[in-house]
Amino acid sequence: MVQVQVALDFSLTERFFNTSPNGLPKPIFEMPASQWHNAEMARRALEHGVPVCRAISLELPASYAGLSLLNLMLIKLLFLAQDERMLDLSLDHLVYQIQEEHDYGLVGYRIREMRWTDVPESGREAFLTEAWRTYVTKEIRPAVERIAEQAGVKPDMIWNQFGSRVAGIREYLGKLVTDPVLLARYDDHMRILTDGLTPEDFGRRRNPFIWKPRYIDDPRQEGARMMLRSSCCMYDKREGGQKCYNCPKMTPEEREARKTAMVNSQGGH
Repeated sequence: MVQVQVALDFSLTERFFNTSPNGLPKPIFEMPASQWHNAEMARRALEHGVPVCRAISLELPASYAGLSLLNLMLIKLLFLAQDERMLDLSLDHLVYQIQEEHDYGLVGYRIREMRWTDVPESGREAFLTEAWRTYVTKEIRPAVERIAEQAGVKPDMIWNQFGSRVAGIREYLGKLVTDPVLLARYDDHMRILTDGLTPEDFGRRRNPFIWKPRYIDDPRQEGARMMLRSSCCMYDKREGGQKCYNCPKMTPEEREARKTAMVNSQGGH
């Protein structure tokens, strides 16, 4: 393990994942991220998220918090693809943050200590597989399970959202990144998560990273499509909330009614 000696570009992770050495600019709540493994502190963090995102229960804050853990894995993937370095995003090195932003909340992490491990050329795949397995089983999985426990939901509520979030980020990178080598490296590293890790590593029957995207028409733009979410994000569990247009729990009748409303208003969530 060696400490980073050069500046790394966190502009993308700040923009999409609210995570960087700087952290959120105006957090109203902070907690050492390692406290996700502590029942009392995990509940306190979720409760602080209730007024920020106008939630009517702990389900929406738990959804936000759970996806923040996925974001840590995506950040590690991005830097692996770019630099062949495994960032040490252990929860001990992070501070969980909540920031109020209009009528919704932002959650993310301030990286307290920047460290990495260079990926060795010899035994590369075995090294990466073991590194990911350790991160999932020792850091991410216990945190997901504690968050779900305190919110009174099954861990699948969080895990099942990973598929479409990961696929959406990959589609975005395909449009943003012009270097085919970098994209190939990203896909190669993603393969470790889908093929190298087992469902048992996540404590479930399926690997959450294995998911086939499905699409529906996007009523906001003629001829465009949008990805159907892999699971409900619990956005309807807030004051005046409703299911997203691409929520898999929405019935065809509900979606058609929402489509009409969105076309008429030229907007909508």
